[in-house]
Amino acid sequence: MVNRRETHPILHDAGRATYGRAGLCQASRDVRLVRIDEPVVEELQAPLSQLRGDREELRRSVRAVRAGASPSIGALFGVILLAATPRLAEPQKEPAECAAHSAAVLRAGPDDDTEWRLVRCPGRGPAVLARLWLRGEPRTPAARRRLRDASSSWRDERVFDAVSSVVTSTTHPCEDRLAALSVLLRYFDGTYAPAEAWLPADTMASVLAQVADSPPQRDGARPLPDDVRARIAKELARITSSDADTIFPRVVRRLRQVLAYADPATTPVTAGTVTLTAGCRGKVTARSTADIALPIEVGVLGTTFVYRGGIARGTAKRPAEIPFSFPPGVVVATLGGREIARLTERDAPCPPDPR
Repeated sequence: MVNRRETHPILHDAGRATYGRAGLCQASRDVRLVRIDEPVVEELQAPLSQLRGDREELRRSVRAVRAGASPSIGALFGVILLAATPRLAEPQKEPAECAAHSAAVLRAGPDDDTEWRLVRCPGRGPAVLARLWLRGEPRTPAARRRLRDASSSWRDERVFDAVSSVVTSTTHPCEDRLAALSVLLRYFDGTYAPAEAWLPADTMASVLAQVADSPPQRDGARPLPDDVRARIAKELARITSSDADTIFPRVVRRLRQVLAYADPATTPVTAGTVTLTAGCRGKVTARSTADIALPIEVGVLGTTFVYRGGIARGTAKRPAEIPFSFPPGVVVATLGGREIARLTERDAPCPPDPR
């Protein structure tokens, strides 16, 4: 569990903090809570019941052998098999108590000991946390914080899919979406652990403050996809362009702005967003209609003429522009090492001299 009182000074304990200014993170009136009803508790308790049954059968067979009785071939084979095969050789290699711990967490919700109880449960632990995220039940700030911290301690595809679903769905309360967004940021970079109460803040530095003493994350039974960063960046870009909420897209846009400079290689840019236009006498103009500033580089291939100052955010009606005077040659714009615009024809005519 991240000890937030001993981390970056601008991080606050989300269990005590409020969610920004009044009304900053209020869910829309038409929010519909989604409930997924599954017989999960019985499903999780079944392996434990089976384990108890196996143990009782083993004890009975051992007692029969000691008493001189002749057990059946099947029972004797069962004694040998159970004695030779440790219970940790289950498909998920989990201790027997994981079934009971997972069922208890699913039934009563996470508490301050949830992370410790599930630490040895890479199979059932993340599965339970994922199901808790997808429940549409109201949560207190403390319950939301516990679920966030327990989920952040695992790197598992099921938790990733669940929090991604919450982040991208307007049917979930804004507070839940902010908590899920905090987990996604931890998946993007293990040192990012912002309290969701600070995500709506105006100060950019508070958005991705890094926690120095956060414990290492554990791998779940289903590892995260290799392109997890690119997936997160793509989902955040989609939210800013199409999400119907009035507050959440603005929060996400600020995150995208910080992530664009932290990891430009995974920042998605639609074709045609950044363009290069030839002008008179070697002039070149770079334009951008991206909704965030981009750390682009513009230069002439085969030369040392390179601009690395980035470009401001713009719109379709008012694109951001930067004029350059480059020597002859092909001009390219790159972002995170990948080419996003190229200009080969630079013989644009000059306007007539008015004199």
